[in-house]
Amino acid sequence: MKNLNIILLEDNAFDAELNQLELQQHLLGYHFNFKWVTNKKDFLKLLEEFTPDLMLSDYNLASYTGMDALRDFQIKFPFTPFIFVTGTQKEEIAAEAIKEGAWDFVVKDRISRLTMAVQNAIKLNAEQLKNIEVQETVAKSELRFRTLFNSASDAIFMMQGSLFIDCNVATEIIFGCSRDQIVGQSPVKFSPHIQPSGLSSAALVIERINTTLDGVPQFYEWQHQKYNGEVFDAEVSLSRLDIGDEVFIQAIVRDITTRKKAEADNIRLAMVANTTNNIVIIANSLGEIEWVNKAFTTITEYSFEEAI
Repeated sequence: MKNLNIILLEDNAFDAELNQLELQQHLLGYHFNFKWVTNKKDFLKLLEEFTPDLMLSDYNLASYTGMDALRDFQIKFPFTPFIFVTGTQKEEIAAEAIKEGAWDFVVKDRISRLTMAVQNAIKLNAEQLKNIEVQETVAKSELRFRTLFNSASDAIFMMQGSLFIDCNVATEIIFGCSRDQIVGQSPVKFSPHIQPSGLSSAALVIERINTTLDGVPQFYEWQHQKYNGEVFDAEVSLSRLDIGDEVFIQAIVRDITTRKKAEADNIRLAMVANTTNNIVIIANSLGEIEWVNKAFTTITEYSFEEAI
């Protein structure tokens, strides 16, 4: 049996008892915990001490209006059902109460309708709370995604079709421009006309995007261009994202200019070491040989494998 905590704001003892009896006799499957108050002071105090599942209130009270009670209640419990149970039968008053946030308006001489009103309120509230929980979960997921999105050191783009629709903070830094200057543009805008392969950037962009949209992730080296025209080397990965009925592409761009320069320097050093007539030996911190040049093998007559 479910517990149902109910606040009853009613200054007429007979009506308060009638409300309780109506629910106890006709709303089955619940254990009722009624908290009955008759005035504003006790009502506001109860709101600080008690968490209700439902609020029932008269509209006309001796020293406190039902509309004021509704407003005070909503501040503390904005998602909890509030139902007026009153002798007032004016339709304009009922309409105003519903407009202000009351869940229902039950006339006392039709008290049998209270059970149905409460049943409907409980059902709608459960659906509302479920929706709020889903929305909060989605909001938290979006916050986590946005935090990771903007804390990444690589440039991250979201694309729809061939256009950028979003980017992270690192993108603005790497490409030297603002998000507004990126969104709505194509990757071609941030690429030189010709790639090192000699092929057109525009043609390659279309090919990479179509392949990604076909469900084949892409990972390749690319020359990008900053907003000021400066070209830099990059690694690019593309992956398809299906969100609901929409299809997106996530592009991650890593600036590898420093790495490419180091690789080129190493190649040049190796070429120098292999063309000199002097012996060149590279050893680790333990004194163990890790590399020797051709002059070493020629002069010592040890093979490269023997020296290592």
